[in-house]
Amino acid sequence: EEEKEEEEDAKKAMEDARFRNLRFKVGDRVECCVAPEKWAPGKVVKIKYRGANWPKNRPTAPYQIELDTGGMIFAPFDDDRVIRTAASS
Repeated sequence: EEEKEEEEDAKKAMEDARFRNLRFKVGDRVECCVAPEKWAPGKVVKIKYRGANWPKNRPTAPYQIELDTGGMIFAPFDDDRVIRTAASS
């Protein structure tokens, strides 16, 4: 039982570290990679997103994004290959 608690504490510490230096905040305009070489504009609506039916062992996503087209997606990690600052228009 104590070993399980230590494991949970270690997981939580690792996850906290993942979110310490996030680049975006709620309301920021971003572009998300939705297919190879295809980017979709949207805005960050949630930090530390977890899907309702995600298994416990699935990592929390740094961001949930509402696309300008109306869909909701998440960025699995905070990296320019997945999510970037929106191009100025």
